[in-house]
Amino acid sequence: MYLTLRRKKFIEAYTGKCFGNGTKSAIEAGYSTKTARSIASELLKIPYISGQIKARIKANTLSAEDIVRRLTELIEECTNARDKARVYELLGKAKGIFKDSNAPQVALFAGISPQATVNNRVNSDIRGNSA
Repeated sequence: MYLTLRRKKFIEAYTGKCFGNGTKSAIEAGYSTKTARSIASELLKIPYISGQIKARIKANTLSAEDIVRRLTELIEECTNARDKARVYELLGKAKGIFKDSNAPQVALFAGISPQATVNNRVNSDIRGNSA
């Protein structure tokens, strides 16, 4: 199928700077702002255009293995300790090593419930004792 210049621009905008927003992509491609929404809807229904969009997205998508491989390579390339620490952090997050830092940390001690531990700490703080 032959693509007009506007349709090529639409595909480029849709898969690029407009991040999947059809109306903005149509405007970016040169279509009227009044008709951009309906034009985008029509263009996305054309099998060749939607196929081109899917192919571009697939070609530009990294797999999890690609990301981990690249992060591992970056560790070797980093000369700055702060950058290296950031790469290790990202690598740990990608592999699921780190847990959510905002999640409450609960420790269970030999039959003592977490609520009892909190109550004892609060009561000792109120009395002026430090645990």
